[in-house]
Parts: sequence; structure tokens; C-alpha cells
Amino acid sequence: MVNKSKARILIVDDEKINLRILVDLLKDDYALVLARSGEQALRFSLQNPPPDLILLDVIMPDMGGYEVIKKLKEHDLTKDIPVIFVTALDSVEDEEHGLKLGAVDYITKPFSPPIVKMRIHNHLRFVHQHKLLDKLAYLDALTEISNRRRFDQVLKNEFSRAMRNSTNLSLGMIDVDFFKQYNDHYGHAMGDQALHRIASALDDALKRPADLVARYGGEEFAIILPETDSDSAIQVAERTRIAVISQQIPHLHSSVSDYVSISIGIVTVCALPVNNTENSYEADKTNNSCKIDEMDNLSAIPVPSPDKIPNPTTAENCAGEISNLHTNTKPERPNVPETIKNFGTSTKETQKNKITLGGYTHELLLEEADRNLYIAKQKGRNRIFATRIEKQ
Repeated sequence: MVNKSKARILIVDDEKINLRILVDLLKDDYALVLARSGEQALRFSLQNPPPDLILLDVIMPDMGGYEVIKKLKEHDLTKDIPVIFVTALDSVEDEEHGLKLGAVDYITKPFSPPIVKMRIHNHLRFVHQHKLLDKLAYLDALTEISNRRRFDQVLKNEFSRAMRNSTNLSLGMIDVDFFKQYNDHYGHAMGDQALHRIASALDDALKRPADLVARYGGEEFAIILPETDSDSAIQVAERTRIAVISQQIPHLHSSVSDYVSISIGIVTVCALPVNNTENSYEADKTNNSCKIDEMDNLSAIPVPSPDKIPNPTTAENCAGEISNLHTNTKPERPNVPETIKNFGTSTKETQKNKITLGGYTHELLLEEADRNLYIAKQKGRNRIFATRIEKQ
């Protein structure tokens, strides 16, 4: 369905008569916001939704139009809003100066109403096309949710915000269980349809506007949950797991369910103080016997050099390698046989290290979530595996 909402125009002028002329000219076609000073203009430009276009006078008391546009271009949220100067300054030098500051057009008073309307129309059409292209650049063509590029951008921004504001941030990596077998049996066309349905189910399961689900690549998805503690993140993960399996997409070659299911690795950066007592659990869920594992306060130690990473070959060594994932080093994914589902060491044994968040980055957060996804898959799939990293 085509969005027929009116474009928003912020008109900035200290003279009432000038505002009235522009309002009478544009009110039937656009949603108008009026400001009578530079300070009001800056404040209104930060509203949500922001204006699509700003008509800005140059000569105003306290803060003139040239200073306003400089401040607009310095702010990340307003730097891309197109500005048209509408002013009585009609010299070539004034026009050149205004355009050099970043204005997309310069209209001198008195102006021709039909010409002004056409100029505004043309600029807004360009704005609409730019937004459409920008949206498509961050959209996955197959699933119609955010793509990897958008995910990387949001994760970086949300991680920085969480560290700056001392708020929690949770990240989840999701993999479709036995999807290669699904494609081999049902065909790639059916696999594409299944991915689209899974993406829609994941998107519907997230309730807040700030939450993001993205296709990470192939049959992997990712979710970003700002200001979400570990318990809440696990609840969201379980809701997404149930949402996918409730689609009842038949999967004859899955060993964990009659329908397509997902495994999820969750990591939470706890920027706020948490209870340091043991809080692990491995609880059978009534819905499809999903198991959820959680470990507290886990390390983010740099990856050791390749010659120091063990390469286990026996089932016993593999189990030992997995049980020590978070103790001394951060090994590469061990080559664990698919038949190994249980591990000899309780998850509680890995909780003895109390780790701070010093030097942690959003890239390491992503690695932690990806590693937890791997553990969830090795522990039986159709499962959630969660860890928590405490900032001190």
C-alpha cells in the first residue's frame, strides 16, 4: 500500500507576515511546522519524525540562518535534512555563501509562488527517492527484514550507547536447525519461502520499536535488544523460538522436531550491577522440550595464537574443550562430532571467574553470541544458550 502521508516542512522566519505567506501557499499539500527563531528551528528539527525539508530565513535576531544551518550540519540527526534559504538577501555573494554552507537551494524575496511550489516539490521528490534507496540498501531482498549492513550499523551504535549510558544490551544469534537437509529434501525454492516465513515470525515476536531482527547470512539471523537484561533477553529468545516452530513448516529430516526449528545463542552486556550468585539453569520447557542454559559473568579474553589452540580429535577431548570455553582461553570452534550432544562438565563449573568488561567491543560481543549459538547447536538444537558479561 502506498504511503500517502504528507511530507513535513519546517518553516523558519521571525516575521509573522512571511510565515503567513508560506503557510497559505503550502498548507494544502504539506504538514507544516513553524518556528520564529533559530533556537526553535534547532529544537523542532530534532522532533520525531524530523522534517523532510527546512525553509530557512537568513536574517533573524539572536541566531541567524547561516548559524542555524551550520549547527544542523554538525548534528548526526539533522545533517541530512535539506535546507532551502528563503531570504531578502539577493546578492550573488550571499547566495554563494548559503550554498557553500550546505543549502540545496536559495530563493530570494519577493518570490513567485508557482516557482517556489515547484522547487519545493522537486526537492521533496528527491528526498523521497533518497529515503527509498536508503531503505532498500538496508533491506534483505529475500526476507524483507534488515540486512547484515543494517545489523552491523545498529549493533555498533547500540553498543556505544549502552557503554555511554551504562545500560544493558542483549544480542542473539539464530540458526535454522538442519536447514541444509531441508534444502536438499524440499528444494531451494521451498527453502527461500521457509526463510521468508521465519523472518516474518521473528520480526513479529519482537515487540519494541528499538528491537531489531536482521538476516545475518544464509540461514542465520540476529536480534539486537537494547536496554534488555539477561532474563528478559531469554524470554524474548524463547518467544522467537516458539514463534518459528508455531509456523509448523514441515521438516522430515530434522532430528529434534517435526517442524522447522531454531537454535539461539544469547549474550548480555550487564552495564548495571547484578546479583553475582549462581544463576544457571538447564530447564526443560513444556513447549517442544527446549532447554535453556545460562552462565553468569563470563570472560571475553582475546583469541590466542593458532599454534596454542587445541585441536581435539576424540569425544573426550571435545567435551573437555567445550566445558572450558570460558575459563582460560577463547578457542576456535572445536571439531565436535554431530553425535555428541551431552558434555561431561556442568555449566556451573565455568562460573567461578568473575570478569569485568574492560576492553570489550561490539565485535567481541558478536563473537560471544556466535559461540553461544554454536554451543546451543552442539547441545541438541532447538535450544537457547545464554551468557552474561558484567561491566564493573
